[in-house]
Amino acid sequence: MSNREVFSQLSPIALGGTGCNVIAHMLTGDYVDGVLKQQDLKLNVLAIDVADGDINALKEAYNSLVKKLQETGVSQDRVFLRALTIKFNTPDVLFDFLQNYPKYLKSKDPNQLAHYKPWIDSKLKIPNLAGGVGRMRSLAKAIYALNYYHFSQLENAIEEFQNRVSGSTIQPILVMMFGLGGGTGSGIAYELASHIRQKVGSGIPIVGLSVLPSNSDDSLAKGPSAYMALNEFKEIFDTNKNSENPFTIMFFVPLQLAVTETKVGTLVHAKEQVDEELSIVMKVLSSFDLADLLADIGANKNLRDRYLNIIGFLKVRYPIKDYVSASNIYLDRLGAQGEVLKEKTKFFESVAQYLGSLYSMTSEAYRTYLASLGKPTDDLDSSVEEIVKVSGKYDADGSQIIRTLERYFSEDFIRIYDPLIRSMKFPEESVEFSTLSRISSALKYVQNMSSPEFEETSVESANKEIQNAIR
Repeated sequence: MSNREVFSQLSPIALGGTGCNVIAHMLTGDYVDGVLKQQDLKLNVLAIDVADGDINALKEAYNSLVKKLQETGVSQDRVFLRALTIKFNTPDVLFDFLQNYPKYLKSKDPNQLAHYKPWIDSKLKIPNLAGGVGRMRSLAKAIYALNYYHFSQLENAIEEFQNRVSGSTIQPILVMMFGLGGGTGSGIAYELASHIRQKVGSGIPIVGLSVLPSNSDDSLAKGPSAYMALNEFKEIFDTNKNSENPFTIMFFVPLQLAVTETKVGTLVHAKEQVDEELSIVMKVLSSFDLADLLADIGANKNLRDRYLNIIGFLKVRYPIKDYVSASNIYLDRLGAQGEVLKEKTKFFESVAQYLGSLYSMTSEAYRTYLASLGKPTDDLDSSVEEIVKVSGKYDADGSQIIRTLERYFSEDFIRIYDPLIRSMKFPEESVEFSTLSRISSALKYVQNMSSPEFEETSVESANKEIQNAIR
């Protein structure tokens, strides 16, 4: 994330166990490090749940992060968490509030309120709220309404979060994360988004990011709870229904893909994988202009029941050990071929020395012969070259030898080492990049030895430069 240009400051809103677990993973992973490396960025988090366990785990992750920031000298103000559980004193308090609920909705349509009836009553069997609402979205909605309208803690937390978000120097984006098959997240997402929208206005996008249940979930999670939540979102995204839609866009993440792909194959490990992937989604959303995405998928159009935008994950697993083994074999092969090339080079050097000695002996004999005839011997090399070219085979034999050398460099040398050189990647301003460029240029140059522009002295000069650069 630190290597990407950042267009938006994402502020997560965690609902229920799913949202809290994702944020806890982000606080303990490298996502926060990427945020802190951007001087203008802050991480503001609002977390709400009925159950205690996931909220407490999130708070522990946050406290560990704060301690880490203190040790590294980073201001604690860069990271903010407001996490709370919403409950009620007794069931009677909840039921009495629901009977009087219309009194708190003074701005609503009086005709609608006249036909109001509490959506739950004393006949409902309320579970132990320490473990959540037991997939009962209706109960979660009632608890949320009680805490927002009757108690002050929830509204104060939202206002505190809104103040942090509004103070951003970079375009803020609110990302609400929750599980669709649960009770708390899918139950209160719409209400919370509506109240936040009233406070932040229309200039800040609110992105819904919901995890779809899998076949491994219980029957309530993958049945009634998810179905009713989808119906609710379908209603608010249909502008023909005159619904007030607080969301800018809604994304859904299928948990089933993670269940299928995880090596262990359990729901717990699949959720851990989704937590990690959603952290990556947050990085991506921070690193490009969200307006381009929303324009492409038609977020401002009336999508009706086509409002779902699915985010899928493709995980490619590579046989790392096999690749390492194959790379070692390839390197050993190159080493062996290098030794062969060394022996060939020694052979060519011996042949060159022999030809040089033979040329010296022949030239000296020819010098003696010219002297016996009383002819000049000052320009002996030119005289020898004229004699060599008299037969007419000089140019043809020379061209054939040059082509043989070109073939040797191409097939026995460049073919072997050029793929390895091209696979190496370095920054353009580095010494390594400059050295590789020189090597590549030299290899291309010797492949054209038959060209009239080819000069042996250029090869020698390039070889010296490459050797010095390597050192």
